[in-house]
Amino acid sequence: VQILPLIAGAGIFGIAIGFGSQTLVKDVLSGVFYMMDDAFRVGEYIQSGSYKGTVESFSLRSVRLRHHRGPIYTVPFGELGAVQNMSRDWVIDKITIGVTYDSDVDLARKLIKKIGQELAADPEFAADTIEP
Repeated sequence: VQILPLIAGAGIFGIAIGFGSQTLVKDVLSGVFYMMDDAFRVGEYIQSGSYKGTVESFSLRSVRLRHHRGPIYTVPFGELGAVQNMSRDWVIDKITIGVTYDSDVDLARKLIKKIGQELAADPEFAADTIEP
């Protein structure tokens, strides 16, 4: 009985399994490193590439993000890349405030500055405000 064809077939099968599981291994190893680095936790808002949202859950292989408009993204850790955690420490948040064309822009700036100063003086927001 010749077993050489059997060994060759098993070798080819092993190579196919190896290539097929490469992505899975990458996802799992990336997940381990994200968890060791404590990059994010459930409930935090993160952004990575085109994905952003609140972390609803994560497993060893992927993270589930809920976008602020509702959709859920299940992102494999191997695709995640660099993560911006918007819920930790401090974040500068720039917002756009629309005014009509006939508005007094200087008055709008003064009002916004005044609101920022009031928020900075409020004990509830003072610790989170760097500059009004």
